[in-house]
Amino acid sequence: MSVRDAILLHSGLVLYAAAAALLFAAVRRGSAPLLSAGRAGLLAAAAAHGSLFLLRGHFPPASLFEFALLLEVALTAVALAIDLAGKMPILSVGCAPTALAFGLVAALVGGPAGPRPEKVAGSSAALHVGVSLAAFGAFALAFVCGLLYLFERRQLKGRAAAPILGFMPSLEALYR
Repeated sequence: MSVRDAILLHSGLVLYAAAAALLFAAVRRGSAPLLSAGRAGLLAAAAAHGSLFLLRGHFPPASLFEFALLLEVALTAVALAIDLAGKMPILSVGCAPTALAFGLVAALVGGPAGPRPEKVAGSSAALHVGVSLAAFGAFALAFVCGLLYLFERRQLKGRAAAPILGFMPSLEALYR
């Protein structure tokens, strides 16, 4: 991995972590400026990892490293688009740690170890990869939404909450 790739990878991870912290704080406090800063951090992190993928010049992705990068960028883009269109900040809040997890997987894998396989000619391979990536992204987004629903449901029941639930906003704050 080149120095440029390492800088883009690690700066994207730091931006995802910062965006997650800002988004949790924004929803918890009801602060619109923090929410905007968190969304901007998500966008900047996705841009850093997206540019890393584009600068490598490989499509369709042929390694777990490339797939994890592309999946986190796609997940972030979809979550931000739905968040901004539907005024649902919880999608961005849930997307940030999930995208960070995909980025950490990519960082742990560290890039392709061997020579790149021959390119598959034709647009059918690109269509197949694009549809598969969209399906994985939608599944990851549904997973995040399901977890957030379960956390909120537990808070509404009023039972003893786990320490991590203190970071989750109330339902009233989510729909402001």
